[in-house]
Amino acid sequence: TEEELCPYYKLVCENIQRTDDISFKLLGLVPIMSGAGVFLLAFKGEGIVGPAATIVLSLAGLFVTIGIGIWEKRNIERCVNLIDLAKRLEGNMKVQQFNAAEQPAVFLGVTMRKRRGEIVIYAALALAWLVPVVRVLEL
Repeated sequence: TEEELCPYYKLVCENIQRTDDISFKLLGLVPIMSGAGVFLLAFKGEGIVGPAATIVLSLAGLFVTIGIGIWEKRNIERCVNLIDLAKRLEGNMKVQQFNAAEQPAVFLGVTMRKRRGEIVIYAALALAWLVPVVRVLEL
């Protein structure tokens, strides 16, 4: 019955909120930290650290960004699975929060959902970490 499913549905919704909170915190923190790190190393690197340290720190930033992106991909998959579970629970309830028609964002003719948007963000950040390396090596 709906009354029996309500506590489970509430728990699933809370876990969806937690995964979204983690994503929003990462999407707020990682670009700011990456941007600051890339800027300092690419444009002030010689004044802060030497060329070798600039390369090492840039590559470390690159790998940390990739690692966080991989972890975030797992977080998104978990969220998608929780939403699927919430939709199945809604099938036996009067609630239609997740089963309601969702209109995805379209950017330059490409449908953008959470996964695709985060891939774009993390890929751009990963590439940005290569800017200081290119500047040091003058490629």
